Amino acid sequence: MRPNGSYSIRLILMSWAVLALGTTAIAVAYFLFDATNSQFHDSWKNKIEYDLGVLQQQLQHSLAVENTALADRSVSYMATHRYITRVDVIQHGLILFSTDRGRIGASGQLPTVLHNSRPSPDNQQKELLLSEQGNIYTAALPVYYQNGIRQQSRGLLVAWYNVQHEYHRMLIDLAQKLALLLGLILLYSLGLSQLLKRQVLAPLTRLQGFTQSLRQGELGQTLEQCSSREFTELGDTFNQLSRHLQLSIAQIERQNAVDRAFSRTFPDVAFLIDREGYIRERIGNQHSNVSELSRNLTGQPAWGWIEHGQADSVRACWLRAISQESVVIESLQHQDRYLESRMTPFRLERSDGQGVDGVFWLIRDVTELRLKQQEVEYRAHYDTLTRLSNREMALGRVREHLSAARKCSRFGALLFIDLDHFKNINDSLGHPVGDAILQQAAERLRLCAGPRDLCARLGGDEFLLLPDELYSDANEAVDQATNFASALLEQFRQPFLYNRHSFHLSASIGISLFPFDQHTSSDLIRQADTAMYYAKAHGRNGWSLYSEHMQRETQSKLSLINDLHDAIKARAFSLAFQPQLDHLGRIIGAEVLCRWQHRGKPVPPDLFIAAAEEANLIVELGDWVLSASCQTLARLRQQHLLPQGFERLAINISPVQFLNANFFDQLVFHIEAFDIPPRLVELEITEGIFVNDKQLVKSLIQRLVHHGFNVSMDDFGTGYSSLSYLQSLPIQTLKIDRSFVSNINNSAADANIVDYIIQLGHSLYLDIVAEGVETEQQREYLLSHGCTKFQGYLFSKPLDETAFIEYLTPDSS
Repeated sequence: MRPNGSYSIRLILMSWAVLALGTTAIAVAYFLFDATNSQFHDSWKNKIEYDLGVLQQQLQHSLAVENTALADRSVSYMATHRYITRVDVIQHGLILFSTDRGRIGASGQLPTVLHNSRPSPDNQQKELLLSEQGNIYTAALPVYYQNGIRQQSRGLLVAWYNVQHEYHRMLIDLAQKLALLLGLILLYSLGLSQLLKRQVLAPLTRLQGFTQSLRQGELGQTLEQCSSREFTELGDTFNQLSRHLQLSIAQIERQNAVDRAFSRTFPDVAFLIDREGYIRERIGNQHSNVSELSRNLTGQPAWGWIEHGQADSVRACWLRAISQESVVIESLQHQDRYLESRMTPFRLERSDGQGVDGVFWLIRDVTELRLKQQEVEYRAHYDTLTRLSNREMALGRVREHLSAARKCSRFGALLFIDLDHFKNINDSLGHPVGDAILQQAAERLRLCAGPRDLCARLGGDEFLLLPDELYSDANEAVDQATNFASALLEQFRQPFLYNRHSFHLSASIGISLFPFDQHTSSDLIRQADTAMYYAKAHGRNGWSLYSEHMQRETQSKLSLINDLHDAIKARAFSLAFQPQLDHLGRIIGAEVLCRWQHRGKPVPPDLFIAAAEEANLIVELGDWVLSASCQTLARLRQQHLLPQGFERLAINISPVQFLNANFFDQLVFHIEAFDIPPRLVELEITEGIFVNDKQLVKSLIQRLVHHGFNVSMDDFGTGYSSLSYLQSLPIQTLKIDRSFVSNINNSAADANIVDYIIQLGHSLYLDIVAEGVETEQQREYLLSHGCTKFQGYLFSKPLDETAFIEYLTPDSS
């Protein structure tokens, strides 16, 4: 349909082309005439000025020498020019010389047309007066000459020029030029017309037909290419547009189909609400866990189905969504369901084609998500096994109670409970039995506690009881705490039942009073923990009140740590070597053990190593062990004391030292300093290292093995490693822990574990070394089950360097 006032671009282009060419022709003719005319008159003015100037010079010279004949000839010569009408030389009102001989001697004066003339700026020095009337020029120029010895005379040279003939010749020449120009413009207009038809109008006609076919839905067609680059690009664009429209329409149709399918399968419920608050349309799931949302609500108020207490909140969200034009999110609860409401402005089309403001309302049932969040929050503060408070919540409650006691100057007590020998049940009967006993222990703890008292499980078999009541007297607080402890001990002495089996356990309880010198809740719990261990050390099945004596024992431990600092600085440690032998009795290696003589007495390695780890000294101590071990190994090599079958020297590495950023560099430094091949060094790590970043541990082991070191798993079977993870580690040796080896002849469980470790090592192509072999029966059992490498007191106790050398060279001794 052609709109009103439409026009043809063909007619517009041709009309504007004719108008432009006509205007151009007129403008060029005008400016050409004006320029030619100006040039004509300017050239004649210059010529007149020149002619009269030359004649002036001649006359002044002739009259100065009183040669009137020469002056007359000069004037008469001017008459030979056809454009000069007359030339007069006037002095004292008389004509001295003239081209009109009859006027000589007649009276003469300045022509009237020159009376008001003034010399032009260019002719002021020559005093030339010039007047132009049509094509007639009148000019006057003074003539000065000496008359006598000291008398100067002045005359006036007047000339009349008629250039009408030259002007006509100029017009004829201009007309010829204009005729030629108009001919060229006409030819240009004809060429332009053909160019417009072929290069513009014809492509536009094809483009018009192409657009009409697009309006008729004939998509995918292509437009014929033109020779013009612009129309070619335009054609390519329209061709791309045609293909794009075809693809877009297909995508829109496909998207509409997807939208319809999405609307049918959308798990949530959504409504379109108009500005009056009525539901206009339903989108998404037609069924909901909320029974009211399963009905047809179209045409009803948006908040009519929800509980009255939530309706006002929904109405307020609807108003905010319309007024603020933003997404409004609100949590709702209807009956036993948790709902999430999201409202956002939306443009609704009415039946009359006008748009009105509305709201798109999405309702999502988040009941399951909310219950999971509540479960997560519960797990963050409560122990899932026993339903007691966990460590995090216990620390917060203890902190609050400690602060309250300080503010009101009253006293309270904290009870730390640990089940005696619970590990034996877990190890022998498994975790399901242990978990059941822990649940029963938690229930008994609740029975003894008041409704406001804190009952918490700190981890494992450790529990905490914090009575809520505070007392004005410390002795009263002690009495109440001991009463609690006695009641708990009596509860825990009762048999624990599981699947018709009964188990008898006891508990050890530590009590700490507050507020005294405790600075934090952790200090208070630590004191109760110390008292609990004191109760365990004195026979278990009892309670102990934290005292200064326990503090002194703690101070003794701190003293040990301080002495450990000094010992590390003074290198006051020594090395012991326990040989490793194969099934033929040949020495294949040795394990390095660290020893410390403190004030003349040996300190158990487990004690001072644990203290070093607690005091962050283990890295420095471990580095000394590495250095001293490499030094001893280098000395044995240089003295050729190592037997032929000696494979490696095993050095224990603590998890903290192993994960230290400088460990690898320090290790390489020591072996290079003592010129030791990496293959002679075996690094023993325990399974406890795998509680850290497993990927980091794996990469560190790979780096060590790649450099040539051997890595062994010490105390295997007691820690945290898994079979799948063990398979990915490039270790070379598994060491069976002495706790399993010591009971293989008496405990079927330990024997099965040893058998499993041996079979696992063989399947992974690893060396197996049994630690703690003390009897021939243990050796024979291990050998019969495939373990051919041993270490223990059956062969040798740990030896100092001198004794170890003698052990290596029995012949020399």
